[in-house]
Amino acid sequence: MGIAVKGIDHSAIKDLILNNLRLGFASAGDAHGEAPKWSKFVRDVANEPELPLIIAAGDYLPEPTKDLESASKTIEGLFKILLESQKKKILVLGGNYDPLGVSAELASRIGEPLFSIGCDSANPTKPYPGNHLSYGGFEFFGVEGSNPINGTFPGERSEQEIKWALSKAEEKTQKMEPMTSIVVSHVPPHNCGTRDELGMFGLPSAYWGRHVGSTALKEYLHEKRPLLSVCGHVHEGVGATTHVWIDGKPELMDMRMESASYRIALFMKKETPHKLTVCVNHGTLEYWTYMRYRVAEVGDCVGMEIAKRRLGGKDAITRITDGLTGRGSKVIYDKIIDPDNVLNDLLRR
Repeated sequence: MGIAVKGIDHSAIKDLILNNLRLGFASAGDAHGEAPKWSKFVRDVANEPELPLIIAAGDYLPEPTKDLESASKTIEGLFKILLESQKKKILVLGGNYDPLGVSAELASRIGEPLFSIGCDSANPTKPYPGNHLSYGGFEFFGVEGSNPINGTFPGERSEQEIKWALSKAEEKTQKMEPMTSIVVSHVPPHNCGTRDELGMFGLPSAYWGRHVGSTALKEYLHEKRPLLSVCGHVHEGVGATTHVWIDGKPELMDMRMESASYRIALFMKKETPHKLTVCVNHGTLEYWTYMRYRVAEVGDCVGMEIAKRRLGGKDAITRITDGLTGRGSKVIYDKIIDPDNVLNDLLRR
């Protein structure tokens, strides 16, 4: 795998992506009832250029509830906060805290620019099929809820249901093209680096390091190899995992993105079979994080920038550190991933 960090002008990489931008969006979730953080997210995204789309990936409620009336009232209030963004599209889906179908019913009732990507708004009832959206030349496939946890959460569903829901989402488009496909879910895929790995905070030691993602979602990603998989759910799983497909098998690179801000750039040829899939866990608004995505097309290549963002910008300690090191005035990519070794040629064009 080609990885280039030293000796390359990082500002030129940023310009390359922005000058050839095809799609920009932001994703967030797991605010768990903290409406002010949704408001701050909306304000932050409004100040970000080239982000006409938002993904709100579930766990809107402060506590899980199966009371549909109560859940609907609370989630509707949060959706109205999202509408203040005045973005072209707002994709919503429910998490394990949220009763299945509620987000779809609300999106259908409220209307544009809300769109239920996790469940078909025309049929927001059991068994809750996934949904699909064509946007800006890209195909978004979504499924809401989570794989089984302990049987007490309203958004839990079986792995068989998740597999079926994804298949129903895919049926809505004529053909899935990996290089323009983005899978959106609340739950991460199983054992995809540390995207679904439990930490130590608030859990018995027997759970530390356990992988709790969906096996059905993992199988789907390995079979279809989409460009991106966007998820949340496991709060400590914030970061990205790349899958570089070599001889039909994925070689994984895990990036925890533990610092307050973290930025990666990825480049690949538009080939068949598709070579690179990126799984991103945007973390949790409850802990102040979200993700920004920029996808560019440069000739026969695709470039992506994925950046971890902090609500309200950098914290005071990070600003002080950046000032002392000079990092704050520079464009810096923590990882540059270039499995086809195309970046240098792209920068010379």
